[in-house]
Amino acid sequence: MFNKDNVFITVNEEVSSIIQQYVIREIKKVLDKYKTANQEDIRKVERLIDSITNENIKEELLNDWDKALKLANEIGDNKANDVIISMYQWLKDNTSMTISIEDVIEYCERLNWQGYIVVNDDSIIYKKSSILEEIARELLDDMLEYEIHVDTLLDKDSLIEYWINSTSKEKVIDDLIYGNEIEELLGMNPVTIFTDDHEEYLYSEIDC
Repeated sequence: MFNKDNVFITVNEEVSSIIQQYVIREIKKVLDKYKTANQEDIRKVERLIDSITNENIKEELLNDWDKALKLANEIGDNKANDVIISMYQWLKDNTSMTISIEDVIEYCERLNWQGYIVVNDDSIIYKKSSILEEIARELLDDMLEYEIHVDTLLDKDSLIEYWINSTSKEKVIDDLIYGNEIEELLGMNPVTIFTDDHEEYLYSEIDC
């Protein structure tokens, strides 16, 4: 039994006495660390934890005070939910993008009504359930201006046929979209950012 500043710690008697001493000292370090946390930091972290419903995210932050406090400071007075928090952390950890929490809040707002968002002209964030035809048309319209993409998108026979028939770019794009998987067509290699009960959020670089 260890008593320090009215804190009682019971160590299993089966653990050797020397190990007990190390355990007690480690526990005291942890207690001293959190005793020095100021009330404002505690309130910030409490507000952050209370805003999270996903148990995995909550558990991750409850296991790392420093990470939770850093994230709480970055979020500040902004309202954040599981998707925003997960996306913000994932993009910071897995891409070279320089982003703020405000950027991610805007991304999520656009995802809610559009289903996808193109970032920095070379990456896309989208819901798995979203229809990507519109963005595919925009990207293909630009890609078909460049020989390198034309060679990738069209085989020689198709290219000759389109040239002989004076096929419009719009018709070529229609054929590409309806004859191929859009993710494959755009050279996408999607990875999951976050999954909840209703939706899967994906990230991919795009070949454009």
